Amino acid sequence: MSSLLSFLLFFTNISLNISSAESINSPELYQMFVDELTSPQGVSVEVHGADHTNGLYVVSFRPQNFFDYVILSLQADYTSPQFLDIKKQLSALKRHDYIQIKGSVNATVPSPQSHILMNDLVVTNTFSPPMTNVAAYTHYTKLIKEVSSKTELIVKVHASLMDGTIFVVEYGDANIPIVVKNNSLTKNLYRGDKVKIKYTVQDFPTSPVHLALDAGPTGLEIIDSLVTQHEQAQDRCGELVMFPKSPQVKFNVFALKADIGDHLFRTYTLVNFDDVELFFQLRDKAQAAWDKQPETAIAGRNYYINPKILVCAKGMGNMIAPTQANPQIIIKTLDDLTFQFTP
Repeated sequence: MSSLLSFLLFFTNISLNISSAESINSPELYQMFVDELTSPQGVSVEVHGADHTNGLYVVSFRPQNFFDYVILSLQADYTSPQFLDIKKQLSALKRHDYIQIKGSVNATVPSPQSHILMNDLVVTNTFSPPMTNVAAYTHYTKLIKEVSSKTELIVKVHASLMDGTIFVVEYGDANIPIVVKNNSLTKNLYRGDKVKIKYTVQDFPTSPVHLALDAGPTGLEIIDSLVTQHEQAQDRCGELVMFPKSPQVKFNVFALKADIGDHLFRTYTLVNFDDVELFFQLRDKAQAAWDKQPETAIAGRNYYINPKILVCAKGMGNMIAPTQANPQIIIKTLDDLTFQFTP
C-alpha cells in the first residue's frame, strides 16, 4: 500500500485497522476523560449518536489520536438545577456536534459502558450537513413499542467491545444497549453480523431502553457472519450511499446499500487499497454518478442514500477487524463499478 493512500485512508475512517486499536476504552484514556469531566473547565467531546426518539445519546472522547478513543453514554443529571435545560439541549444535538460538558460518572449504573451525568453542557461547534436541501433524518423506530411484547429479535451487531461485555445492536434504525451476563456469546462477534437474540426488557432505565441478553447457550444465534466474506468474491448491487465529508471523513466516501433481510441492511464501502490512481478514479466516478441526480437523495442516520441510483460493484470482500465501521469491496478495475439511473 502506498504511503499516500495510507495517509488518506487513515483520515477517512475506512482504513484496514479501523477501530481495532487496543486503546479503545483504555483505562488511561478513560481516566484522562474523568479528570477533565470533573475539572472546572470540563471536557470536550464529539456527539457520536443522538436518537431523540428513544433518548439515546452517545459521545466520543478522542483527544490526541483518531484510533484512541472512549465511547460514553450521556444523561442529564437529575439532581442538577439545570436538569431541564440540559434535557432541552440534548434534544437539539446532532451527530458530529462538539460539546463541552461537566459532571460525574453515574456510579449507580453497573455497566462496563460508562454513563455520564451532566450538570453543565455547552455546544461549542455545530455540524452543518452538506446537503442543506435534503430533509434532516428523523428516527422512526420506537423501541419500547417494538420490544416490550417480544422475547426474541433479529438484529445487526453495532458494537461488541471489551470482550463482548459492551454490546450494542441495531434494530430498525435504533441502537439498543444490551446487558451481557455471559460474554462467551458476544466476544467474537463482528460489527455487521446478523444475529438472533433472546432477551428480557430491563426495568431500569426506561429511557433509553436496555435489554438483558439471555445468558443460556441459546441466548444468541449467529444467522449471517460477516467475516466469512473476507477475501471472498463479491458481486453486489444496491442503492448508492454517500458518507459526506465530516470531522471524521475528510472527503465524500461512497458505498452500496445491501439488503440482508428482516428489515436490515449493510453498507459496503467501495475502495481500492493498492492503486492510488484507481482509488481516486473510483471515488470520482461515484461522485459523478451522485452529482448527476442529487435531487433524489434522502438522509440516512449519518449518510445520504440515493434510492434512484443503483450501483453495482465487483471485487473482493474485506472485513479484518471486528469493529471495522463497514465491510469493504476491494474493486480491481474501474469497469467493475457501474451505475444505473431511475428518474
